[in-house]
Amino acid sequence: VDKVDVLAEAQSQETLALLLKALQDEHPRVREAAIKALARRQVSSALAAFVRAVKDPDECVRLAAVAVLQQLTGEQVVSVVLLRLGAGSAHERERVRVAVSTQLARSTGPERLAALRRLAIMAKAERPGTQEDAMAILQQVGPAAAEPMLEALAAVQPGSEGPWIDRLEAVLAKIGKPAMGLLVKALRRAGTAE
Repeated sequence: VDKVDVLAEAQSQETLALLLKALQDEHPRVREAAIKALARRQVSSALAAFVRAVKDPDECVRLAAVAVLQQLTGEQVVSVVLLRLGAGSAHERERVRVAVSTQLARSTGPERLAALRRLAIMAKAERPGTQEDAMAILQQVGPAAAEPMLEALAAVQPGSEGPWIDRLEAVLAKIGKPAMGLLVKALRRAGTAE
């Protein structure tokens, strides 16, 4: 692990190749150190390696990758971190929720809206942990999450039911008046479109 730290300081292509190779090491601490070293070097070509590391069998390696990805923006990066929702230990789930919230706070426009829409859809996930994490983030985001949740509810077939619908409605109720304002605007738009 100390050798990986030394490699992080060197800026040659050979050391970059060694760090990328260290991501495949059999020892999780070496893989974790390699992720942190690549992050310190701010190697943009390592994005694919960080994405793969999010699926590593070792929790510390996954968390190191999530921490690096948390600092980046972009729809692909947010999507990768969203995949970790509801998975792992309670500690890992909390770190992933913080990472997603941080990315959402830093993201803007279509990128942010796409992530919020994906979170609203994740309310339907089969894994209860994923549902809980998605709902917690949507609630934390507050009014900005209302529109994607309303879209998800509007897409529901008449007569459909399920606990995920109740969960989305509960989060919208907690958001309160801002969510109602968006609902009224959407209804007005729908009324003028007919």
